[in-house]
Amino acid sequence: MQLTPNADRLLEELRAGSSVALVNLTRRVTRLLVEYRAYDFEDRWGVFIQGVLGQLLSQPRVTGGEFEARLRLETLDSLERSLREAAGWKLDGELPWCERSRMRVGSEPERRDRVQQVVLEIAKLPEQRSQVLRDVFGEGRSFDQVAAQRKIPLRMVKRFLREGIWDLRERCFQKRQRARDSDERVKSCLKSLELDLPAFLVEPQLDAWRIFRAHYPVCHDCSSVIANWSHVEAIIREACGGPERHPAAADLIALHRDGEGLAYAQYVALMRHLDGCPQCSEAMTLLAHLDRRPMAEWLIGQAVGVRPGLGGGRMRRWFGRLRAGRRE
Repeated sequence: MQLTPNADRLLEELRAGSSVALVNLTRRVTRLLVEYRAYDFEDRWGVFIQGVLGQLLSQPRVTGGEFEARLRLETLDSLERSLREAAGWKLDGELPWCERSRMRVGSEPERRDRVQQVVLEIAKLPEQRSQVLRDVFGEGRSFDQVAAQRKIPLRMVKRFLREGIWDLRERCFQKRQRARDSDERVKSCLKSLELDLPAFLVEPQLDAWRIFRAHYPVCHDCSSVIANWSHVEAIIREACGGPERHPAAADLIALHRDGEGLAYAQYVALMRHLDGCPQCSEAMTLLAHLDRRPMAEWLIGQAVGVRPGLGGGRMRRWFGRLRAGRRE
């Protein structure tokens, strides 16, 4: 994830009660949960997010790259505890999925070169395929929105994404991966070889992948190959202009505080985005509970287990109330 300007000041702003900082930090944590494909624990994401923010607030001030590393580490720790319990992991040491080596990122010049290479290769793809990649990975549009705008069937949108990821991996990554033998380990586990991995990347939350989602975190081979493909996906998103584009935090705050006061077109656009964006919907959940309250004290209390977390049903109730006020 690229740093936004003054990212090291976000925690201090949150400590001072800034709702904008709450939205931005919540989106950062949720983006990691999406990256780690934690959909089987989606009803606990609110608990994870509050715990991570509380842990960061309760520690000494961090800056720059240290901030990003701490954010990722705290999110990993929160998710790993639930994964261990769900998987019945009783061995000493970390889950294969959670190897700290997966947190290692290449040098900045190497990353920039790889992104630029992918940008050039995207331009060589068939026009519709490159448009769909940019719409989804660059503009953050839902599959339904892209299908309607481009006037192509929904199944073709998903197909273009799968084929685009596969082609770009072959053109830009495969030679380097073979040089490092990064895919050799998966040959000992057939589950990765039998899986349509680009399809898993495009829609990892589907019930069809539930068995594989439960398997790969405890399998060295499969967790390795998912880490490799996830790296590919992250570079493609950045090359398309991503990683994601979201409404301004101020717009989400305005929706929360005075949804009925927004222009109807803006309201509809925001609600459509929230329907398909876990980062922003989780931010709205916390915003609905903590806006204009002593949020730092609450979040620190969450980190030490003083108060119970928000339940998954809060989001559904919140959406219901908001929509009820704007029905035509």
